[in-house]
Amino acid sequence: MAAEEARRKYPQNERSNLEPGPTTVSTPLHNSPVVSSSAKDSKPTNLWDEAYEALRAKYQKLINAYERDLLASQDPHQQDAFDSQTLAGRGEILSGGGADREEKLQMLVDQKLRDIQNARLKVSVGKKEVIVNEQVRKVVYAILSVKDFIGSAVSAEPHAALAWAGVLVILPILLNPITQDDDAMAGLEYISALLLRCKVIEDTYLKPSTQHQSMSQPLRELNNSFKDKTVHLYSQILKYQIQLAQQCSRERLFRLLRDIVVLDDWKVLLTDLEKTEELINKDLSTFGSNALKAVDNKVSELQNQAEKSWALLMETKAGVENVNQTQLLGKLPRAEYAAFNTFKKNEPAPPECLDGTRVDVLNQIQDWGEGSGDGCIFWLNGMAGTGKSTIARTLARRFHEKGRLGASFFFSKGKKDLGDASAFFTTLAVQLTEVLPVLRPHVCDAIAEHGDIGQQSLPNQWKRLILQPLLMLDKGLLPSLVLILVIDALDECEGGEGLPVILRLLTEVKGLKLIRVRVFITSRPETPIRLGFHEMPEIAHHDLMLHSVPQSVIEHDISIFLRHELGEISSRRSFERDWPGEEDIQKLVQKAGRLFIYAATACRFLSKSTFPKRRLSEMLQVNSTSRSSTKELDDMYMMVLKNLITEGHDEDNKDIATLFKQIVGSIIILFDTLSAPALAGLLAVLPTEVNETLEPLHSVLNVPEDKTSPIQLFHLSFHDFLLDKERCADPQFWIDEKTAHNDLFVNCLKVMSEHLRRDVCDLRLPGALAVDVEQSKVDQCLPDHIQYACRYWVSHLQQSDIELCDDGQVHKFLKEHFLHWLEALSLCRNMSEGVTSIAKLEALIQGRADAFALVELVRDARRFIMYHKWAIENTPLQVYVSALVFSPVRSLTRVLFKDEEPKWITIKPAMADKWSACLQTLEGHSNWVTSVAFSHDSTRLASASSDGTVRIWDASSGGCLQTIGIGKELFNLSFDTTNSYLHTEIGAIAVDVSSASNMRPSVTTPQSPRYQGWALSFDRAWIAYDSENWLWLPSEYRPSCSAVSRKMIGIGVGSGKVWICNFKVDNS
Repeated sequence: MAAEEARRKYPQNERSNLEPGPTTVSTPLHNSPVVSSSAKDSKPTNLWDEAYEALRAKYQKLINAYERDLLASQDPHQQDAFDSQTLAGRGEILSGGGADREEKLQMLVDQKLRDIQNARLKVSVGKKEVIVNEQVRKVVYAILSVKDFIGSAVSAEPHAALAWAGVLVILPILLNPITQDDDAMAGLEYISALLLRCKVIEDTYLKPSTQHQSMSQPLRELNNSFKDKTVHLYSQILKYQIQLAQQCSRERLFRLLRDIVVLDDWKVLLTDLEKTEELINKDLSTFGSNALKAVDNKVSELQNQAEKSWALLMETKAGVENVNQTQLLGKLPRAEYAAFNTFKKNEPAPPECLDGTRVDVLNQIQDWGEGSGDGCIFWLNGMAGTGKSTIARTLARRFHEKGRLGASFFFSKGKKDLGDASAFFTTLAVQLTEVLPVLRPHVCDAIAEHGDIGQQSLPNQWKRLILQPLLMLDKGLLPSLVLILVIDALDECEGGEGLPVILRLLTEVKGLKLIRVRVFITSRPETPIRLGFHEMPEIAHHDLMLHSVPQSVIEHDISIFLRHELGEISSRRSFERDWPGEEDIQKLVQKAGRLFIYAATACRFLSKSTFPKRRLSEMLQVNSTSRSSTKELDDMYMMVLKNLITEGHDEDNKDIATLFKQIVGSIIILFDTLSAPALAGLLAVLPTEVNETLEPLHSVLNVPEDKTSPIQLFHLSFHDFLLDKERCADPQFWIDEKTAHNDLFVNCLKVMSEHLRRDVCDLRLPGALAVDVEQSKVDQCLPDHIQYACRYWVSHLQQSDIELCDDGQVHKFLKEHFLHWLEALSLCRNMSEGVTSIAKLEALIQGRADAFALVELVRDARRFIMYHKWAIENTPLQVYVSALVFSPVRSLTRVLFKDEEPKWITIKPAMADKWSACLQTLEGHSNWVTSVAFSHDSTRLASASSDGTVRIWDASSGGCLQTIGIGKELFNLSFDTTNSYLHTEIGAIAVDVSSASNMRPSVTTPQSPRYQGWALSFDRAWIAYDSENWLWLPSEYRPSCSAVSRKMIGIGVGSGKVWICNFKVDNS
C-alpha cells in the first residue's frame, strides 16, 4: 500500500534527492543510522545488524554453531575444542565483547581473500586450457568486485563481513569432488551475485537519516518499506548460508552444525530469496525508471573491472615467476629420453600399437585411467617380448592427447639415467610442471628450500617434489582432474631391493582428492615387484597379466601387425600384391605364439635382407625340436646370426666368430651403452671391424648412422638368448658371460694405464674446482671409453673369474695409477662410484693368502679415499697435494706416490705413522655435532647438530643421503630395529633412505678479499697463494688461530696441536 500511495503522491521535486549518484563500493558504511517503519525510527543501527538480530532471536543455537565453525575453519584443529554441549549459554560471538572473535574474523577474511586473489580460473593441462567451473568464475569476480569492502567490513559491519566470509569458506568445499553439489554451487553463485547487488543498492539508494528528514511521508514510508525488505533479505541470506554450510558438513568443517536439527529445506530458502529480491526490485523501480538499469550497469562495471584487474595481476605474476622457476627446475637431474615421445632423432621412433590391435587391453586400461574403479595403480605384467612397452607407449600417447598424461618414464637396462632410479622422481616432477604449470610454484619452493633435493633419497624427492605440491593444489580453487603417470619396464631399474619402496611411495597418491593421480606400470613379474604389490592393499591396485589374454586375441593382433609390416616391405620392393599370402602370414602367427617380439624381429630381419622372399621361405621351413616357450624366437635369432657365416670360408668364419664374441659379447653385458667408436677404443679393434661385424645384425641391434650415438639392443630377450647355452646352441655365437667380463676388465685396465696421467685436463692450479671444468674439456681429455673404464673396471672384475694375487694386473695398476684414477673420477663427477669400487675390491680379496701385499694396499687405498674424499671430489688436483701431505707418514699410498708430493711445501705438517681410527670426516653440518648413531646393519650413520638438522650418511661412501630439518638440537639418536625410524627425545623420526647414486655435491667458494702471497682463505679451509686455493685443510687441521710470516704459516688447532708449513714457489 505504501508503495502504491507513493506512486500517486510522489512529488517531482523530491525525485532528484533519490536518483542514483556516484558510488564507491570500496568505501565501507560506518554504522549509518537508518529509520524503520516501526516506532524505532530513531534507533541508530545498520541493516546487517538488524538482519542478524532478527535471525539470532529465532535460531540462537544455530547461529552460535555456525560462527564457531566458520572461525575454526581458519584452523580446523580448533574445532576439537568445541562441541555442541558447550554452546548452550554462550553469548553472541561477534557483537558481544568479541574483540578476539573480531580479530579472528578479520584474519579469516584476509586469508580467504588472498586465496581468492591467487585463484587460477584457467588451468593449463598439457596444451589445453581447462576452465574452472563457470559458476566459480562468477563467484570469484563477485568477490573481487568488492574485496576492499569485504576486507574492511569486519570492524564497520561485522555481520556483512560474516556473510561474505561464508561465501569465502564454502566455495572451496563445493569444489571438492567429494562434497561437490551442483545445486549448492548454483545457490552460492546466486548469493555472491546478490550480495554484490545489495551492496550497490545500499550504497546508492539507502541514504543516511540526515536526508530522511526532508522526505515527504509517502516517500518515507516507501523508503522504510524498502529497508524492511532489505533487512529481511539479509536475514534470509544469512539463514541460507547456514543451511548450505550444514549441507556441506560432510567435510570436517561445519561439523558442529551436524548436531543442530534444521527444519527448513535450504533449496526452498533459495526460492524465498528470489521472491524477496523481486519485491525489492519492484520498490526500486519506484525510485525512477532507470533505477534498475543503473544498478545493473554498476554491477557489470565492477565485475568487468575485477576481471581485468585479476587478468593483469595473473599476467604480471606469471611473467616474474617464470624466469625464476625455470632456473630452479633446471637444477633438478632429468633423465634424457625417459618420456614416451622422446628419442634420438637419428634413431627410429619407438613403436606403438597398430589400429585394431590390443583393443580390449587398451580399452580396459583407458577406462581405468578415466577414473573408473578404486585402484590408483594398474600393473600390466608379462614375460619378455609380449609387447608391454608398445602398449605403454600407445596409452601414454592417448592419455597425452586427452590432456590426462601427467608424466612418463620408460626404464631401459644399461642406459645412462634410464637403468636406475637416481633421476626417476626428479624427472617425473619436471614433466608434471610442464603438463600442469599451476604446480610449478610449489615444486620450485621445494627446490629453493632444499637445494640438494636432486641428491637426496627417493622418499624425500617423492614427498617434496611431487606429493606435497599435489597436496597443495588439493587445497586450491581448481577443477577436479585425473592425471596418469606411465612407468614402463620397472623391472629394468637396477637395485631390485629398492623397487618395493618405489611402489609403496606411488600408492600415496590415493590420498589426493582434487587432483587424482593414477599410475600405470609395466614390468616382468620379477620377485621384488611381485612382493611390492603383494604388500599393497588389494583395493589400491589392478593387475592384468598379458599371458592371460586369450590366444585368439593375441593371434588376431599379431596377424594385423604382420600384414602391415610385410605390406610395407612388399611396397618398397615392388613385389606382387599378394605377397606373402595369407597362408604364410598364418604360419608366422603360429610361430610367434604370444611373442610380439618374434613378429617384430622377423619383419626387421626381412626388411634388412637382400632377398626377403628367400629368407621368409627359410624362416617358415625351420622346425624346432625344443619344448621351450621361446623356441620359435630362439630359431629366429639363430637365423639372424647365421647371416654372419659364409659357407666354404672356414678361416674367415673363425675370425667373424671371434669378433662377434668380442664385440657383441661386450655390447650385451656393458653397464652403460657406448657408441661404435667408443666400443672400438675400449676393445682395441678397428672401427671398420665393429661396423662390419654389426652390419648383418641390424634387425636385433639398433646401430645408429650417427657414429656418436650408442649401440643398443632392440629387446632384452636377445641378451637373454645369447647368454643361455641351451637356447643359443651354436658355440660360435654363445657368449660365456664370465669370459666376456674377463675380457672387458682387462681392456679397461689397459686403456686406463695407457691414457691416465697427472693433470690430464691441464688445470695447473692445485685448487681448481671440478665444477669449473667445461664438460667438453673433460670429454676431450677423457673420451667416453676411458670414462667407462674408470667407472666400471671393478664391476667387470667382480663378475669375472679372474684370480687376484700380488704383483698381478690390479696390483700393478694401483701402484702406478691409483691417484690418476681418482683424479679422473673427480673430473667425471663419479667420485662416489670410486669409493664403492674400492669397497668392492676389498671384499673380493679378503683373506687371500697369495695377495697379502695387494690386500694391504687396497685397505690403505680405501682409508686414503675415504679420508680425503671431499677434497678430491671437488678439487681433482688435491689428490696430489692435500691428500698426500695429510696422510700418515707410513701410509702405503703416500709412500708409493712420494714423488708426487708438492715440491713447493718445504716444511710439511708432522703426521702420525699410521691411520687413526677415524675412517672419514663427513662434511655437511654447519655447527657442533651433538649426537651420532649407526643403523643396525651398519650401512648408515645418523648425526644431529646444533644447526637444527639431522643428516643420514652412507657409511660406505660417506655420501649424505638425507637431511631432515628439525629446528632444534637433539642429543639422543638411535635407530629402531627396522632402521626405518630414529628414536629421539622428541619422538620417532621417519628415515626411509634408498641408495642415492650419482651424488653430486654442490660446491660454492665464499667470496673473500684479494691478497698477495700466502694466506688463509676466508673460510679457513684452504691455504692460498695470491688469492688462489692451493692446499686443502682437513677439518681437524683447520686453525683456531694462525700466523703468517712471508712464506711460513703457523696454525694452532682446537686439539692443542700446532703445525707449521713453509712454502717455496717458482714464480716462473
